[in-house]
Amino acid sequence: MFKELIKLRDKYTILKQEQTKKSNTLSNIRLIIFTIILIISISIKCQFSENPLLSLIAFILLTIFFIVVFFHEGVIKKENMYQEYLDIINTYEQRRSGEWKEFDNGDNLLINNLAIDLDLVGKNSLFQLINISKSINSKKSLIKKIIEPNTKEKDILTNQEAITELKNNPEFILDYIRTINNIKKIEEKDYTNSLTILSEDKHVSKKELIFGIITATITDIILLLGIIGIINIRFFIVALII
Repeated sequence: MFKELIKLRDKYTILKQEQTKKSNTLSNIRLIIFTIILIISISIKCQFSENPLLSLIAFILLTIFFIVVFFHEGVIKKENMYQEYLDIINTYEQRRSGEWKEFDNGDNLLINNLAIDLDLVGKNSLFQLINISKSINSKKSLIKKIIEPNTKEKDILTNQEAITELKNNPEFILDYIRTINNIKKIEEKDYTNSLTILSEDKHVSKKELIFGIITATITDIILLLGIIGIINIRFFIVALII
């Protein structure tokens, strides 16, 4: 599996570099458009009656600006996603290099001193080496399985099949760990099962995203019109509050 993770690391490194390049390009485009809008706004403020076409140009550029912002946010999201994958892969590499001894050792969840003496839990323990769990309950569950392993043949074979399946799907593992890592305050809660954890993984819906973009666009249009003196200053203040 580690060889597959190395291949994925190289893959995600390239993909992240591509997204970083796109992000930098879009940042430059945003800066250029914003600068042009600012220059036009100043010009309109000084000579609007003589150049009414400038206000239309400013509005068009503002629309383009928010379209660029929309795509830029998507690029940044992908860039962050690939970085999160790389961070997860790095923890697996740390396990091979010995840096895993700095990971969570679970000694704060255990009262059994014998398990600590046998290096099952605690510093430099088996738990510290293999643990990728985040919630309190999942850590307790792993500790229990290490200290009190199930010795039934049927259950052992079932677990081996599950491990083999996961071993052959490293991308699924990375995606699952990333999902868990993105749940806010997961380490502070005691979940009863993984389904409860995943149900709290809330993302912004498309409707909310579109509403946010429209609201931001309207706000900035009001701000622009307020700056160039087309609308009353009261609308300008309302835009700032929004």
